[in-house]
Amino acid sequence: MCIHALVLTLASVCAFGLVRERGATVQPSAVAASSNGFQGITPVNLLGTEHVTLRATGFEPSEITRPAGRFLLAVDNRAGIGELRFNLIREDGLLATNSLVENKKFRVRRVVDLLPGSYSLKVVDHPDWVCALNVTAP
Repeated sequence: MCIHALVLTLASVCAFGLVRERGATVQPSAVAASSNGFQGITPVNLLGTEHVTLRATGFEPSEITRPAGRFLLAVDNRAGIGELRFNLIREDGLLATNSLVENKKFRVRRVVDLLPGSYSLKVVDHPDWVCALNVTAP
């Protein structure tokens, strides 16, 4: 069992170009073209991440600007008031995604795919806690 975990770990490290061969960094394009089972993994396939932290004073940062497309929205609850629900709302007032409910670790991770426009990340039952999300054309 341990050997399988080690092999998977080493394969993952190699796939992301983190292993050096006699001082040379493995290039992502070379890894993508190899026959190690990780074809197609290139920097283009990796998701960007937007990270916000909710504190008792509100979101940090309170505003984010990013290009349109898919990304990982990461929200950490450090407000100290228990589990919360979050809504991502478009400028027309409609929900951009289903409600985001944090897990037992007081965090939410969701891949979203947004078109250009203005959005608000809001905490249900706490209207003062808002993070503005400005999505620009790619």
